[in-house]
Parts: sequence; structure tokens; C-alpha cells
Amino acid sequence: MSKYKIGDIVSVNSHPYFTDLTNINIAGEPINVIPLMVVVEIYNETRTSYNEETGEKLSLKGDGKCKCIWFSLKSNAFTESWFNFDSLKIISRKDVFIQNNSGLNSIEFRKKMLEDYLNKDVIFTTSALELEKIKETKLHDKKNDKISECNSLLNFVAPPLQIIDVKLQEDKHIGKFDSKSGDIKRIHAEIFFKCRYYNALADKWTEVLLPNECFELLKNVEKELRSIDEDKRKGFYLYDYTQDKKYDPSKKEANSLLEIGDVTYVNGNYLLNTYDLIHQEWKVLNIPLEGIMDVKPKEEIYFSEVYPNFNFRKGDKASEVEKLLNELVAFVDKFGDEDSYLMVTYLNGSDKMVRRVLKGAFMVLGATKKANNYLHGFCCKKREMRSFNFDKIRSVRVLKF
Repeated sequence: MSKYKIGDIVSVNSHPYFTDLTNINIAGEPINVIPLMVVVEIYNETRTSYNEETGEKLSLKGDGKCKCIWFSLKSNAFTESWFNFDSLKIISRKDVFIQNNSGLNSIEFRKKMLEDYLNKDVIFTTSALELEKIKETKLHDKKNDKISECNSLLNFVAPPLQIIDVKLQEDKHIGKFDSKSGDIKRIHAEIFFKCRYYNALADKWTEVLLPNECFELLKNVEKELRSIDEDKRKGFYLYDYTQDKKYDPSKKEANSLLEIGDVTYVNGNYLLNTYDLIHQEWKVLNIPLEGIMDVKPKEEIYFSEVYPNFNFRKGDKASEVEKLLNELVAFVDKFGDEDSYLMVTYLNGSDKMVRRVLKGAFMVLGATKKANNYLHGFCCKKREMRSFNFDKIRSVRVLKF
């Protein structure tokens, strides 16, 4: 039995990726990068054979070949080729979204497929991994702090396709079984989609016939996009990090607040850019959204009380430093319990205004009047206890959610 399946995402052994290990930057000349491919047909050697004249081994039982297909932006077309089993490695294996297990005959099944999928949008299954490829360019300027620059590497990203017909493979396939052993000799797809895509190179629409195992269905998210547009005017998303597959409580709070940003369209998929208020970092969400617990209005998130109190009137004088310190001590004593989050705005070592969110904050006063005073607490971004010099703090406000 072949270790490969129709629909497997594979590449040759020299590809830098391994099974489920794809967070590797790629440097060097982009035209030498190897594509990710999809297995569309498999040929198994069902017996060992030898050359009758020389005795040379011609084939070994268990060996075989895979027909693989990939998309190249250089030609703006799909290309296929045969590869020996030993020259390939599996990069990813995904579930096929259509299987003919309905019990319908071929005519009825094709009719049902047309009803369900005609004019639906799909994407070539390697596209998500190809979009994540990062090209790293080494820098040789010694005066520059950066040692490299990273950009997307899009050599083999296929465009979205539209299904225009469904074809079924007939069972009359030459050489499907071995005539002596009855073992499966050739494995092929059963359901094919005829699709069209915009060929930018030729400036026309091009048609291609590929197995359904090559595709992932794109969802219509118009309803979700309209809902996000409304939510953006309301406030923040309350997000549940525990639903993430790789959630690590040592790296993230269980729940957080996401400021809703703009929507980005990427090759058939929609992404929502958000800013994580608690961890002070950008977070990109796939649409349809998952992990959203609620929409919180801004007035429910921010306490009306802030430090310092800037409700000045004409003629008022700013508070002295010692009074400001006492106000901060009182403010932290009132709001800095273990379950509270304080957003601190301060000047960092480079005199840039930055923010951090602290949990369980408290004041550490200097032993003398000349000694520094610090606001101390657990930094949700750095995931460790941090101290902030009172002289550098510009404001503190309470977050509640």
C-alpha cells in the first residue's frame, strides 16, 4: 500500500520544509525555490521485475511514482510531472471536502455536485502554505542594525478559481489492478472540477481540469464582513485565547481585548487586523471569526478615573511632583488588585512613548526622597514582573472586562 494519498501536499527531498514544519525562512535566488505540489495520481509497483538479458532489476515491489501538479506565477499555469516515491516527502495532509459516499449513481451524483458547487470559488490547496513562505535577504551594511530583511515569497501562489463543471472518472481505467496479484496498481481521483481562473500573463480566463483533492472551498463571508463593520463602531472584541490550538498560558492571558481594525483580502481569503490591548501586539484573525466571546463598548472597558486627573480649568496650576506621586499611590492602591489590569503609558529608554498593561500592580517607594519610585507589576506583554520609573510614567488607566 502506498504511503502517499491523492491530495497530499508534497515536495522533493531538497525542499526546506518538512512535515508540519514550515516556519523556515528561505534565502537565496527566488527563481531557484522549489514549489509545493499536490499528488493527483499514484502508480504502485506490484511486483519485482528483472531484465531477462542482463538480470538487472527493473522494478521493486512497493516502489512507485506520483503524478504531482503545481502552479507557477512565471508561466501563470498549472504544470504536472511524475516523481519516484523516494524523491518526495510529505509536507502536509488535509481532509478532502468531497467524497462520493452518498450511494447515488454517477449521473445522480454529478447532478448533485453541480447543484452544490457550480460557480463556487475554490483555492488550490498549496496556496495557504505558499502565502506563508518568507524570503530573507541578507544585508551587508555594517552600519545598519538589521542583519536581514524579510518579504513574502509568492512564486507559486495560485489565484482563486471558479468551478464551472464537474467530471467523474469512469471505472474503466486501464491498468488499475495487477493482472496476476489483483493488487491496486494505479490510484486515481474519482471527482474532477473544471475551473477557470484569470490568467494575468495572457490577460484572459484560462480553464483547467483538476481532481477535487486539489482544492479548498472558499466561504462567502459577506454577512460576517458587514457584522464586523458594525462591531468596529461599537467597541472591542472580547477574545478567548484558550480556543487557539497552540494556546500557552505562560505566553498569553486566557482572555483579551482586541481593537477592531481593517479587513485585508488575501488571495480569496479575508483577514481581520486587530490590536491586542492587553498584550500590546497585533493579531490577525481569519474570517469567519473564531474565539470571539462578546463585543464590549469602550465605555465598559475604560474606567472614568485615570491618573493623573487632567480635568484642568483655566487658571489651574499643575500638581507638584510629590503630590502626583501620592495620587499615583492612592490610584494603584484602589485599582491595582490581582484581577485588575492597568494600562501604563511611559517613556522608554529611547524616549519613545509606549504602553504596557500590568496585572496585580503595586507601588515600590524609594527609601529616601532622592531615591527612585517604581510602579511594579506583571507585564502582560513581556510575561514577567517589570518595574516602571515614576518619573517616566505619563498616564495610567484601568481596563475592565
